[in-house]
Amino acid sequence: MSQKENKYFLISMVKNEADIIESFVRYHLKIFDGIVILDNKSTDNTFNILEKLRSEGLPLTVIQDESLEFIKGKKTTKILYDTLQKFNPDIIFLLDADEFLVSSNNKDHPRTFIDQLKQEKVYYLQRENYFPHSSDNLNELFVPKRITYKSNENPAPKVVFTKEVIKKYPINIRQGNHGVLPKENSLNRETLKNLKIAHFSIRSDDHFKSKAIIGWLANLSRHDRKERASRRWKKWFNRIKEQPNISLNDILSKRQLQHQPINLSFCQDIKIKYTKKDEVCFMKNFLNYCELLAIEQSKLRSELLKKKK
Repeated sequence: MSQKENKYFLISMVKNEADIIESFVRYHLKIFDGIVILDNKSTDNTFNILEKLRSEGLPLTVIQDESLEFIKGKKTTKILYDTLQKFNPDIIFLLDADEFLVSSNNKDHPRTFIDQLKQEKVYYLQRENYFPHSSDNLNELFVPKRITYKSNENPAPKVVFTKEVIKKYPINIRQGNHGVLPKENSLNRETLKNLKIAHFSIRSDDHFKSKAIIGWLANLSRHDRKERASRRWKKWFNRIKEQPNISLNDILSKRQLQHQPINLSFCQDIKIKYTKKDEVCFMKNFLNYCELLAIEQSKLRSELLKKKK
């Protein structure tokens, strides 16, 4: 606990992150006082790994989503308010399972800088993309220790909320946790300089294909789908459809990467227990998701027929 005795929580909505979810939880419990995760009907081992972590007695709350729709903004907003009501944290961070909070100087413990945040502001975190490299040790299951090369891309930032802001304003989180809807001109905003996110968005061939195919299908299944919000999923989906044998090397070949491992000095004792080396199987994830879609379609048709009678 910090000298101020403030309480900091992390919330996340996840789907098919079995290869990284244990790394994500164990790493961030070295920073936060608790984590709340909603699993959006993962078709891989994500939920089982989360349950095993929870059974260790870790300060981890796991919620299994009953709806197949990947309506991230709406569902994350609900988790935000539920977490505030149940745990009363001073600050809540919203991160995806492939995002790791780090200090910008790559030396200090991230919590040192969280302690400096003020209650009356909404904060934004810049992100840096990390990608697999030919020099990676594939036997290393702790993802931020295995993947140590980053690109020069600047993806959209992520939002951080304080307790006072949540209480004062009607928060409606944008899809992807990139901001607040509607935009409040009265919000006092600040982009953090001492904290950022290391983003491990793609981690293997199977993970890339699984993420692209299921990501696009999940967006198609939304009742409020907007084409613009899901265009990158559509792009990847179509590229894989046209080139079934495309590999991660093909995707990353034009990216300029530089070696910059993140600081792991405060979490050297982390041991990965439940994650297997070949955790992601694209075809298994894809077929499982098709099965879920078929079941969902069957339920909808049954309900429609009952209404007609």
